[in-house]
Amino acid sequence: MTKDEAIVDFFKGLRIALSNASVYQKRHPFFVKSSANFKKNVDALLTFLNPIKMGVTQTSLFIDSRFWDNKEFYREIASALHIRKIKSIEFRSGVTVEELADFLSAISMPKKEIIEKGGVQNILNPTEYPHLCLEELDYSSLLTDEGDEVANVWVAFFKSTATMRDPAKIKEFTDNFADIIKKIKVSDLLSDDELRESVYNFISYLKEKEKEKYLDCNKELLRWVIHDANLTEAEKLDKIRLFFNDLANDDFVEVLEEEILHNDNFDYLSLAVFSRLVEDNRNKDISVSLVDKMRNCETLKTDPRLRKKLREIFSSGEATIVPELYRQALISLTQDTSAKDVFSFDEQALETSYFYLLLNLLMLESNKERLSHILVHIVIQFEKAMEGKNLVFLKMLWQGLETKLANEPSLEPMFADLRRRMADFIEKIIVDAGIEEGDEIGFFSDNLKVSFLDSQGYLENIFKNGKVNPYILQLFFRFFPDQLAAFLNLVESRRADVDFLGKLMMSLGRIDEFFAKEILKRIFSVSNNMAKLEVLRTYRRMNICDSDVVLPIFKRREMLFKREAISVCRSKPEYLNQALFILFAMPSPFGINNGRLMQHIALAEELRLRESSNWLVNLSKRRFIWNKQLRMRAQAALKQLT
Repeated sequence: MTKDEAIVDFFKGLRIALSNASVYQKRHPFFVKSSANFKKNVDALLTFLNPIKMGVTQTSLFIDSRFWDNKEFYREIASALHIRKIKSIEFRSGVTVEELADFLSAISMPKKEIIEKGGVQNILNPTEYPHLCLEELDYSSLLTDEGDEVANVWVAFFKSTATMRDPAKIKEFTDNFADIIKKIKVSDLLSDDELRESVYNFISYLKEKEKEKYLDCNKELLRWVIHDANLTEAEKLDKIRLFFNDLANDDFVEVLEEEILHNDNFDYLSLAVFSRLVEDNRNKDISVSLVDKMRNCETLKTDPRLRKKLREIFSSGEATIVPELYRQALISLTQDTSAKDVFSFDEQALETSYFYLLLNLLMLESNKERLSHILVHIVIQFEKAMEGKNLVFLKMLWQGLETKLANEPSLEPMFADLRRRMADFIEKIIVDAGIEEGDEIGFFSDNLKVSFLDSQGYLENIFKNGKVNPYILQLFFRFFPDQLAAFLNLVESRRADVDFLGKLMMSLGRIDEFFAKEILKRIFSVSNNMAKLEVLRTYRRMNICDSDVVLPIFKRREMLFKREAISVCRSKPEYLNQALFILFAMPSPFGINNGRLMQHIALAEELRLRESSNWLVNLSKRRFIWNKQLRMRAQAALKQLT
């Protein structure tokens, strides 16, 4: 055997072992066998490389001073390890099969569980595993991830950091606090007593050990909290207010000024929450200090739009929930500018006003000759908008034309070319450029009715160029529903690309449920266990269920899959009843299947599955001596669930 052959066998053994570790428990024969085989692969490679040092990137592995990324399964291993934030692994001579089994089990845990246990390095303590050395990526790399699962990971990380008080982790946490806190929902802070206590302990720790960082983090927490409109309720405010009792008036003023000047989402509800978080006897002093500080603010003097925004917000009837002292303070600031400041020139505002004028003329005019003159100028503005990709302008123009033609359909020929050019441009923006952000893209994706591209252009952008987003999928299946088979074949060709499949599954929210189910079914049928689990999580996230995929899972032995499948079925009573029948009605002559039944009982306990109560009652009454443990287990579960 050559060194390269030993490296390839090592990678193959690792891939098989990781797949089994993600599905089976450590005592399962498949797990035991794959761990033992991997031990042979490690020992064989150690004869050439001692120790074996393997680096990990998102798409490749690094061994023997070379990157290994030319095969799909190399990239599959790299992705699986990178997701678990593994930077490098070192295997040393003398490593035992027990050490390898624990290593495989640890790195196959869900991200959230790894964090709750302090990371892989904490799970595999070097003193207990002398022949393994792992280096982890820092968790700030999670900041680019999105979604509910990631939010849950940050909640777990918050709790573990506050508990362990590891200086390195706390530094990492404080350095990224502004981004981290946005990953958690304010509702989680209200409903989760343990999380709220962890945040409070974390802030208190900083107050005691890191005064400067304490102020920075606490002010970021305040900025985050005041934008939750639900916090205007007194009961909820009481749970949050204690975090800010130690902030000085100047700290409150600083946060409020920055929000007013720089946050476009700041409104009367934000100020209402702010005023209720502050003790009543401090609001007057804060409002006075705010006016004093902002009176000479250059931004307020030179930005008429900001002054107009403040006047509109705090002069409206809805703003009455804001204390009068704050309303008057902010309105006074909008009036406390000299005449020379009011007449500042704003080219963008002028351009926008000109467009509104043209659009109003278009809507009011009925004479075709005058309309044709107006149209010439609108086309000029349209071409400017295309050049600058001004989607806000294009959306307003689109809506204006739709309204005009709805009232005067005979004008359709006059505007046909402009509408065609606009639709063509918008489709290419979505498909070729892959733009996927902004309310305007969603509007156009909902309203485009004709395609100027062929299906091959869509498929090439999605599968070759990786431009996967909800809008391109929505348009593809609207315009080319007959190309589903071709789409599914290309999905199958990317079955080993975990990142691509994950992005695809996150982008199914705007297409018809039928197409979403077919795509998920194909991914489930051809991909590895990691992607299969993500399919089940996607069902849950989208609140859909494909019985052809989900129900057969309950006849398999892997508990991890059953756990996810139950979560999918919980919102679908008809499927949940069938799932419970499969789990609890299985025959068990002489107790042959009692072990599996007790696993299912444990699952019902873990998921608080009260719908299983009737089945547990039946199990608690099964006769014969070999069912004694089963009866006791079912009775204990019933007690816990009820």
